[in-house]
Amino acid sequence: MEFTIKNEIKTPYEQAYYRQRLKNRVYEKLVSFLSEQCNSRKITKKDLAFILDRDPSSISRWLRAPSNLTLDTISDLLLAVDAEPEPMGISLFSECRAPNYVHPLISKVTHKTAEPLNIKPNMWSSGSVEYQPTAETLVATTST
Repeated sequence: MEFTIKNEIKTPYEQAYYRQRLKNRVYEKLVSFLSEQCNSRKITKKDLAFILDRDPSSISRWLRAPSNLTLDTISDLLLAVDAEPEPMGISLFSECRAPNYVHPLISKVTHKTAEPLNIKPNMWSSGSVEYQPTAETLVATTST
């Protein structure tokens, strides 16, 4: 059977990276919005817990760090401040600007352009990736 999809197979590392990146983005936006709303209305985490009929420790746990927040949890937290999420935008990689792998200030100091480092996953252990730098990476990061 011939596949009609021309995309490359996505590695488990890529899948995990983009999953976590999405969690981080949603978490950042949610916490930023909730913080702004709660500060302006003088609503505490205890108040949120009361409004949602939840344990205050649950609210603290959800807002402490990016986690596996469900859509239901996100909706409930926003409902507590009389808000609802808008559908997110979705972009193709080809439509996105290139990532800045080297901060502009570091680029000026090292005289390197903002291009990705040549780092490849070496092995999997406990769900995390250990990296083994290549010779090109070492030259790029150690030369002045």
